Amino acid sequence: MIIFGTRGSLVNTSEPKANCVYCGSEHSVGFHGYVRYFHIFWIPVFPYSRKVMSYCAHCRQVLSKEEMPADLAIQAKTERPRLRLWHFSGIGLIVACLAFAGIAESYEKKQTKTFMQDPEVGDVYGIKLANGHYTLCVLSKIEPDSLGFRMNNYEVDAAADLSKLRNHYANDYEDSLYFWPKFELERLLNENYIVQIKRDK
Repeated sequence: MIIFGTRGSLVNTSEPKANCVYCGSEHSVGFHGYVRYFHIFWIPVFPYSRKVMSYCAHCRQVLSKEEMPADLAIQAKTERPRLRLWHFSGIGLIVACLAFAGIAESYEKKQTKTFMQDPEVGDVYGIKLANGHYTLCVLSKIEPDSLGFRMNNYEVDAAADLSKLRNHYANDYEDSLYFWPKFELERLLNENYIVQIKRDK
C-alpha cells in the first residue's frame, strides 16, 4: 500500500508590526508563511502552493490574503514564503535511487561480460527463453570451443524474478548437459538472451 497526500508546513514568521483592524491593537499583526507539498509516505516530493496568513498576537485573529484589508495585503506581498530544500527531498531520493540503479545495472553488465570471457564451472547464467520466460542454467563443463550447461527445471516470467530460482530452486537442475558453442553464447549475450551471469565468490 502506498500512502500519499498533501501536507502543509510553517516556513517563516514575521515580527508583529501592523495594527489590528479587529481589536484595535497597535503593532500586533504579523505574518505566517505556509508551504503545501505533495508527499509519499510522508516524504515531501514537491511543493505546489505558498500562502501568507496574517495573525494578531493580541486577539488571535487569522486572515487569508483575500480577507486582509488593502494596506495589510500590500505588506503581505513582501512576506512570500521561502521554499526549503527538504520540500524536494523526495525528488532527491528518487534521483539517488535511479542513479544507484543505473550504476548497479552498469556494474552487472560489465561483470557478466567479464564472466563470459573467463568462464568457470559453477557459473549460473540467467537466460531468456524462446517463449519469453526466463530460467537459469549452470555451467557444468568447459570444452575448448563450447560450454556445457544443465538447465533449471523452473521458469519465471521476468528477469527480475531469477533471484527466486536461485534462492528456492538452486538444486533443481536437469542431469543432461546441453552444449553451446562459445561464439553462439557471445551472440546470445549481445542480443540480450543472456541477461546475467552469477558466480559464487
